[in-house]
Amino acid sequence: MKNKILIDKFRLSDLILEKKILGSKYEIITLNNEDIKNSRNILKDIDGVLAWHENNYDKKVLNDLSKCKIIVRVGVGFNNVDINYAKNKKIAVCNVPDYGINDVADHTMTLILMLLKKINMYSEKVKKKLDWSWGNHNKLKRIQECTLGILGCGRIGSSVALRAKSFGMKIVIFDPFLSPGYEKTLGVKREFGLKKFLKQLDVLSIHAPLTNITKNMVNDDFLSNMKKKSILINTARGQIVEKSSIYKFLKKGHLSGVGFDVYPDEPPSQNDKLYIAWKNNNLNFQDNIIFTPHCAFLNKQSFIELREKAAFTIKDFFEKNIILNKVN
Repeated sequence: MKNKILIDKFRLSDLILEKKILGSKYEIITLNNEDIKNSRNILKDIDGVLAWHENNYDKKVLNDLSKCKIIVRVGVGFNNVDINYAKNKKIAVCNVPDYGINDVADHTMTLILMLLKKINMYSEKVKKKLDWSWGNHNKLKRIQECTLGILGCGRIGSSVALRAKSFGMKIVIFDPFLSPGYEKTLGVKREFGLKKFLKQLDVLSIHAPLTNITKNMVNDDFLSNMKKKSILINTARGQIVEKSSIYKFLKKGHLSGVGFDVYPDEPPSQNDKLYIAWKNNNLNFQDNIIFTPHCAFLNKQSFIELREKAAFTIKDFFEKNIILNKVN
C-alpha cells in the first residue's frame, strides 16, 4: 500500500518536483489551496505531511492526523506546529534549517546598506521631484565606523557577520546558546549581557528563533537600551518585535530606521499604526522604514532547494528510517 503524503500548498499539477523525488511509492494529496480545517475528512488517512507555513497544526488537526508519523516543515520555522503535542502523538516534526542561508544573509545586508546610505530616500526624491540635492548629510554615517550587533548567531547570523566584516563594520554578537569561544571562529566580539550589548550598537540585526523567551522581546525596555539614532533589522520572525514599541521609538526619533522582511501580521492590517504612518509619509517614518514581504530567502534556486530537501527528508524517513533535523 502506498504511503499518503499531504502537501498543504499548491495544486497537484504544481508538484512536479515532489512527484519526481517521491516516485511511485507515494500517493500525493493536496488541499487545492483550501485551509486544512476545511479538509479534515482526508486527514485520517495521511501518513506524512509536507507542511508550509500557512496552516496551523494545532491539537485538533494533529488528532485528525491519526495515522501520521512525520510532519516536515517546508521551511526553517516550526511555530505553526504544536511540536509538544505532536511528540505525545508520536509524530516526528522536522524542518529544513539549511536552505537559503546565503539568500537571507544577502537580504539582511541589503537592508542594512540601504538604511545606512538612505538609498530609498534618495531614490524617491529623484523619482517624485527630480530632486538632485543631497539633503542633510548628518543623516548618513560611514559604514566602517558603525557597529553591527547580531542577536542570534546561528547559520544566518554568522553569515551576516562575515559579510558585514568584509565591509569593515565592527561586529558584536549576543547569543546565550552558543558554545564558548565560537566568537573566535568568526573573529568578532561577544557580549554576555543584553543591555551592554545593545548600548554599543549602530545597527541591530535579529536572527533568533521565535520562542517563549524571544516573543515580543523587542519592546519598550529593549529599545530604550539601544543607542539613539540606531537601526533595527528583522529577517527572523515578526513576533519577536512588539510593533507598538517600534512605532513609538521611530516617532520620537530614537530609532533612525527599521528594515522588516517579517512582521507580526503578514500583511499588516489597514489600521496598523506603523504601516499607516509609513504609507502616509509621516515625519520620521517615510524614509526610515523598509518593508519586504517575507521574501528574504526567495529566488528560483533557493525555492527548489527548499522543496527538494523537504521531500528527501520525508522519503528518507519512510525508506531508510532516517530522521533528519527533528525539532521535537
